Amino acid sequence: LIHFLTDMQFKDFEKLVHGRRSVRSYLNDKPDLKVVESLVELASLSPNSCNLQMYQWVYVDSPEKMNKLASIATRKVNWAPACMIVAFDPSYCVERSAGLQSVSAMIQTFILSARTRGLATCWMAGFKGDDKIKKHFGIPVNYRINALISVGYPENAIIPGIRHIPETCSYFHHNSIVNK
Repeated sequence: LIHFLTDMQFKDFEKLVHGRRSVRSYLNDKPDLKVVESLVELASLSPNSCNLQMYQWVYVDSPEKMNKLASIATRKVNWAPACMIVAFDPSYCVERSAGLQSVSAMIQTFILSARTRGLATCWMAGFKGDDKIKKHFGIPVNYRINALISVGYPENAIIPGIRHIPETCSYFHHNSIVNK
């Protein structure tokens, strides 16, 4: 039996989405491992190509490992007391990037769910050293690293900023994209 969201539940979800921000300043307190694990479990319910579950999530929270990751990938890793490495197997449905699509849906669910637990995140795609990250953190060689996600409790209150929303939605089209 599928239950649809009531208007009130939709408003709560809308508020959650509008209130999410990438955070770059965290308290030193590490998120509880069980909480993070539950967020990944929830994220695994996200839409997933053919339900292949072709991903690996590595939760890094030891200071030594965090420093190693920062030295390999990007110093931004040290913004937070913990970081998630998200990787996927790209060998399925290559033409449509099914692995990338699936893991990206999971990341969104993880990030939004983290907010409901008082955690903040920052989805990072600008990093280097994929092969070294794989080797150091035991990620299969054939996997691609999709993202690093800082995870922690925000140092300051998260205040939704103003987002640029065009007066006319230039990225949504009905039936076709019309070139003018």
